[in-house]
Amino acid sequence: MNGGVALGVSGLRYFQSLPEGAHRTPPLGWWIVKYHDEERIFLPRFDRDAIRTLSDEFGLPVLTESGFDPSDSARQEYFFTSPAREALRQWVISHPRLAKAHATCDTYLRRWYDRAIFEARALSP
Repeated sequence: MNGGVALGVSGLRYFQSLPEGAHRTPPLGWWIVKYHDEERIFLPRFDRDAIRTLSDEFGLPVLTESGFDPSDSARQEYFFTSPAREALRQWVISHPRLAKAHATCDTYLRRWYDRAIFEARALSP
C-alpha cells in the first residue's frame, strides 16, 4: 500500500478506500492521496496535529468527503507557499546542473525550476 505520489496533485485525506478488485481492504486512517481518492501512502498513528504539520510543511491540502478538493493548480500553490518550496529552491541553488537536468520533470509541479531560478536571482545580492 505504501508508495509515492507527486507534489501538485496530492493531498491528505482520512478515509478507507474500496478499490475495485482489491484482495484486501485498505485500513481506515490518514492517507496521502493522488487527486482525491487514489490512496498512495498510509500514515499509521498520525493524528490531526501530525496531519496539520505535514500539511503546513509540504503544502498538502487536507481533503474532506464533503468536497474541499482544490484544482491541481490550487494544490500547486499550496506547495509554493510551504517551507518545502524554500528547501527546493535551496536545492536548485546547491545543485544547478542536476536541477537543470530535471527541469523538464514538471508535469505535476509546473515550472518549479523556472520559479526557483527566478527567486534565486531576485534574492541574490
